[in-house]
Order: sequence, then structure tokens, then C-alpha cells
Amino acid sequence: MHEESRVKDDRTHQVSIYKNADWAKGYDVVIHNECFGAVTDVEFVNGIAKPHFDGVPAVMLHCSTHSYRAAKTDEWRKCLGQTSMSHEKNRDLKVRNVAEDHPVMKGFPKEWLDTKDELYKNEKLWENFKPLATAYGEDTKKDHHVIWLNEYGQGKVFGTTLGHGNHTMEDPLYLDLVARGLLWSCGKLDDSGKPLPGYEAKQK
Repeated sequence: MHEESRVKDDRTHQVSIYKNADWAKGYDVVIHNECFGAVTDVEFVNGIAKPHFDGVPAVMLHCSTHSYRAAKTDEWRKCLGQTSMSHEKNRDLKVRNVAEDHPVMKGFPKEWLDTKDELYKNEKLWENFKPLATAYGEDTKKDHHVIWLNEYGQGKVFGTTLGHGNHTMEDPLYLDLVARGLLWSCGKLDDSGKPLPGYEAKQK
């Protein structure tokens, strides 16, 4: 979006597409990777969440979890599945797979190192939150959920707070994780963690 590229440092910015009540019409899934934590317009924020409540699948990446946190509404947080208002310092994170039998996490390591990332603090987990992986907080002295699933109304949501830097987002393991989460949210992942027929990666 060209408009948003000009205001990348303004966290009060309201992304123009969201001002249309039917902004998600025609989409099979929406990937959120935005960082607008200072937006306070409740009606605007509720309008972002509503299509997901109505059934549009969502993938929530990194700072999307901190977006709209200044708004006095819980609808975005309910959509995410968790409330988080801050993170610990940027450092290496040891990610622990806590749902090895779930299709999204099958075949992933029991533990892996995510270098130079931010650990978002879980302040509240909403009722349909399902944890998939955690990392330990050095400041808080407890585990925080960094990969999860959520159900919000009729919508299925995959989320991860990992991905502060390009080195994480370019990692094949991370890309596989997000692809699986996206497929799961759309109902296109089988019980073994493989894409349903017709949704496999194209061979080069």
C-alpha cells in the first residue's frame, strides 16, 4: 500500500482499506503484519475484527499482536486470542514446541533457536486460545506463548509473535510454520500436517 509506506513511523495511522465495512470481501484469508499500536478509534478497530468474527480466516504476525492496543475495545484482542501490551528486550529466544501432535507443529523440532527476536508478554489468554509453542521470559521469569491458534466467532486464527527481523522471516522453518498455520486457518491442512491435494507447493 503506497499510502501506508509514507507513514510507516506513525502508529496512530488508520489503514485506508479498513475504513470500508466490506474491506475483507473476496478474500480467502488475510495475513496481518501491521504495527499501529496507538490507534484509539474503537469503531475502526472493531471494523477490522468483524470480518474475522464472521468467518474470514486470519494469520497474525509479530506486531499485529501489539496493534490497536491503545483502543478501549477487546475485539482485536479477542480476535488474536491474547492480550499483550509489551515485550522483553531483543535477544535470542529458545522456542519450545508444546503441541507436537497438532498438524501445524508435526515434524517441527522439540526446541529451536530464534535469534535476535522480541518476546511478547502474554497478559491475558482468551477462551479459545490454543498454545503451540512457548519461549521463556528472562525478565518475567516465566514462559510466554509465541505460536498459537484461536477461534473467534466463525473465524479460525493462526498467530505468532516471532518475526521481528528479516532473518527470522526468511528462515525456512519460519516460512514453513506460517504456511502451515495459514493452511490450517483455511481448513486446508490434513491431520498429518500436509497440505490437502491441490494446495501443495509447486515444484520448481
